[in-house]
Amino acid sequence: MRALRTKGLSATAVGLVITVGIALLAPAHFVEGLRVPIHWGLNGADRFTSPETAALSLWGMPGACLLAGFLFSVMPILDPFRENLERSYKAYNAVWTGAIALFVFIQLGLAGALTGMFVVSETLPRGIFAAIGLFFLVIGNYMPKTRANFIFGIRTPWTLTSDTAWEKTHRLGGRLFILAGFLAMALAVVADRYQMGVLFAAILVPLITTLFVYSFFVWRKAEDRMSSSDYIV
Repeated sequence: MRALRTKGLSATAVGLVITVGIALLAPAHFVEGLRVPIHWGLNGADRFTSPETAALSLWGMPGACLLAGFLFSVMPILDPFRENLERSYKAYNAVWTGAIALFVFIQLGLAGALTGMFVVSETLPRGIFAAIGLFFLVIGNYMPKTRANFIFGIRTPWTLTSDTAWEKTHRLGGRLFILAGFLAMALAVVADRYQMGVLFAAILVPLITTLFVYSFFVWRKAEDRMSSSDYIV
């Protein structure tokens, strides 16, 4: 269990220090009179607020780090397949650390926008979307290295009742998540901020559906699939 938590907790501590530090220091460097967009319509930004009001959002990422650290730390205790999760500790820690790194990146982006380092409406969404794509690459790389558990991975009724279904589904899932990550990074460059979310959703829906259906067909042919037992009367 220690191996499952050590790196993740260290990453959480570092992420928390960085995000809190940014939240405390950034307001002193806000650009006077900067109008921060908080809502976009068909013709672009149509609602603005002051940097001081928007500064409250800088405390969202420290909160996200704390919540992620708590959930990632506690969830293994609740998993009936805890031994399998411990065997997947490298993947678990990689995704945990990747999530914290994403929160830190978003915090840096928000601070950069509020201090006038770049245009909020263009640069920030593209940067965040590219970071999400990189996070998908991390998930895809480690996905085939996991073992069946109830917390982390592609958990369908069929992957959880057959190791063969789990392994084959996660091998395919790893490739598809890597592909989705590269596509997200490409969209961050070539698509506008309105198209990015729609196009990425159009990628994710068939991806998830494919893995769900694939896990069922693999399970049907798996020799190690579990079947129900008789009820005790």
